[in-house]
Amino acid sequence: MAGIGLVAPNPFLATPGTSCALVTMDFELQNVFDCKRVGHSGDTRPPPPRNPDPLFGRRGAADLRTAGSVYYRERLLMEDDGLTLKKALDLAIQIEAAMLDAKLLKQHDVTVSSKNVKCKIAGTNLSLMIDVGAKVSILSDKLYHRHFSHCSLSSTSSKLIAYGEPPTLISVLGTVELPVGYKDVHLDSFTFYIAKGESLMGVNLFDALGFQMNDHTGERIRLIDNAYRERYAALFNEFGKCKGYCHAPRVDSSVPPTAQSLRRLPLAVRDEVSKELHRLESDGIIERIDSSPWVSNLVIARRKNGDLRLCVDLRAVNKAIIPDKYPLPTMNELSASFHGAKVFSKLDMRRSYLQYRRMPYGLNSAPSAFQKIVSSVLAGIEGTLNLLDDVVVFGEDKAQHDQRLAEVMTRLAKHNLTLNEAKCTFAASDIDFLGYHVTADGLTPTLDNVAAIRTLPAPTNVKELASFLGTMNFYRKFVPQYAEIAEPLQKLLRKEALWEWHNAQETAFNTLKGRIAEPPVLAYFTPSAETYVTTDASAFAIGAVLSQTIDGSVRPVAFASRALSDTERKYSTGEREALACIYACKHWHMYLYGRKFTLRTDHQALTTLLSTSGSGHRPLRIYRWSDRLHQYDFKVEYLAGSRNRVADMLSRTPNANSNRDSHARSDIEDDVEDYVLMVISHVTAKLVTREQLKTESAADATLQKVCHYLQTAWPREISEDLVPYHRVRNELAIFDDTCIARGTRAVIPKSLQHRVLQTAHESHPGVVKMKQRCREAIWWPAIDRRVEDLVRSCEACTLSEKTQPRPAPLQPTPWPKKPWQQLQVDIFGEVQAAPQSQRFLLVVHDLHSKWPEIAATISHYDISH
Repeated sequence: MAGIGLVAPNPFLATPGTSCALVTMDFELQNVFDCKRVGHSGDTRPPPPRNPDPLFGRRGAADLRTAGSVYYRERLLMEDDGLTLKKALDLAIQIEAAMLDAKLLKQHDVTVSSKNVKCKIAGTNLSLMIDVGAKVSILSDKLYHRHFSHCSLSSTSSKLIAYGEPPTLISVLGTVELPVGYKDVHLDSFTFYIAKGESLMGVNLFDALGFQMNDHTGERIRLIDNAYRERYAALFNEFGKCKGYCHAPRVDSSVPPTAQSLRRLPLAVRDEVSKELHRLESDGIIERIDSSPWVSNLVIARRKNGDLRLCVDLRAVNKAIIPDKYPLPTMNELSASFHGAKVFSKLDMRRSYLQYRRMPYGLNSAPSAFQKIVSSVLAGIEGTLNLLDDVVVFGEDKAQHDQRLAEVMTRLAKHNLTLNEAKCTFAASDIDFLGYHVTADGLTPTLDNVAAIRTLPAPTNVKELASFLGTMNFYRKFVPQYAEIAEPLQKLLRKEALWEWHNAQETAFNTLKGRIAEPPVLAYFTPSAETYVTTDASAFAIGAVLSQTIDGSVRPVAFASRALSDTERKYSTGEREALACIYACKHWHMYLYGRKFTLRTDHQALTTLLSTSGSGHRPLRIYRWSDRLHQYDFKVEYLAGSRNRVADMLSRTPNANSNRDSHARSDIEDDVEDYVLMVISHVTAKLVTREQLKTESAADATLQKVCHYLQTAWPREISEDLVPYHRVRNELAIFDDTCIARGTRAVIPKSLQHRVLQTAHESHPGVVKMKQRCREAIWWPAIDRRVEDLVRSCEACTLSEKTQPRPAPLQPTPWPKKPWQQLQVDIFGEVQAAPQSQRFLLVVHDLHSKWPEIAATISHYDISH
């Protein structure tokens, strides 16, 4: 069996001055023992390779063993005369191998009988061998001369190359246009290549007849199940017109009407356009008007089947249309509904925007309006979701699925909505939806999209590079290894960067394309399962893994990572680890809010720093982030770095995050940086200015060493002057590029310490007050001792001290042995209420008997004398 590729001057595949060849491949089945083709003789079956073929990915050898297939393939490709055979084969293998091998290995259970299909070609029933790896379809020269010699051949310069041992060229006699039919599908004209060898049905004819591979039986089946088609025949009409809904776009009256200049149609398509316009008018899609202040040009496009699609350039009109605010669901929201589903159907609405009041393609309010209408039509049906014109119906088993599908079909028929037969899939074990391959096990990227990424040539400018990284970013949750590889590419997107494509960029580009070919299968989020968020951070990126315990094993649900901005790269290790936690919780807020989960980190200090029991001296950023995390119900769990490999790998290779420039500030960074500077500036405003602190901190060798160790890691052995900083390392943070803070207090460089203490002591507070003031705003090692020394050595404070005599110590009086041996005498008075002659009293007290004697007198002077 052989694969055939088609050569075309595709700007995405070819470089100037060269032609580009595409190659596809197929495989042989172990039970094909009686085939007489080369490589199939008798029971001779070459063993599969011992090591997996890199083109197949990690599962290549396992799949070969599972399939029971022989590791033998031929490749056929078409080559322009200017491309050598060796170069064509090398290029072809690199471009196409991943997609086609993956497709074919997935179909390992294909039976011998299903490898051939009978078609009616120009009225003659013929059997064609199916080769979904072939880009074109071939009729053997024997069949041509026997049945179609009356049909003239068209010359072609293309050649077929059979990739075997060794590769050989097969001449092409020409091409012929013949009608093809299969059951109720009829193609008026189809191009066959006439060549020596077997007759093959390539992927172009395979798709044109509407076949697909059935993973259960290995048989090719029609896309539309006849029972559904017969029951809901009206759903497959050419056009529908939605009942009960009308969309009236809101117009901004302040925008003046615009009449675009006429763009004349090419002569080659005028007749075809005219026919299409008449058809649309007769079908009630469009209507004639005499004049309008709004004039928009026609835009011509081709559908995949070659039909003409007429669109309108509505850029000027859209400026006057007020967009609807109805939200479109994301794939993260939609995929969470697939948990437990095993049977899927996908319905595609025919020319959806033309189904109600004939909405034109390109109107900016159309997507939201259509999403709202279809959601309303399908409201209340379980196991159903949609994004615009794609509807997915799923169930845990065939019976449940069929019941839901019947309800959906009935609802669509009721509202006169029609479906595109060629794009619908019913009761399948897997479907492709919005760029993802959906199965009962989980999500993976579609093989076609992965193959398209792998075939992209190296970008030649910033725009092409941004497009490539944007494409990769679409599948970022599948890629556990990204930004360390992409770092050389990311640097080229910076505004000040010069375009220089060297080996580092080429290696990064090729490595990324290779990694996307082996994506993991992501499980669907299950609300009732135990949930884990595992985070990690490196010097330039943060990463996280959302995982759940499903059927007794922990499976990944999503990966997330992003590069750090220039400011964030200056955070301490603890702060970067905390940033990874807040990033993960915010990124998966839809999954995590309102349910319990475990937050895992390999930074042990965060188990207390992110909780309410943490130290009051926690870094300001972590203090701010911990407040944000209080809305979630989680417990922090320490996970040793040796067990945190996936998140660690993510943090070292984050995704491009929509090509985010590392100079750009994230919303998390904007909030926390403003908060840190506000707090630090406020508490230190009276002691030191921001400019002084920044300049002197940058010049302080000790503080810059501390900054370096905070950003990287503390060594095991450090100098004596760094020991005090090491003891409080989990409380330290870098701010304003070169400054350090301990909690809310600024760390003062040595050159400013004396000046700051003098400023704090301007009002000459005492030691206690002075320490209290400093503890609120500043810190450095042994600051308390410096405060005590300053206050005690202050001359003004010493002179202002009051000289008061020290009070005499209290002493007990000895007990007298007999009365009147020891007396106590005192004068009491003046008593204002007493007579003039008795205002002072002489009191005599006997210490032994406690007997008092009192005598009145006119003044204390008389008594003392």
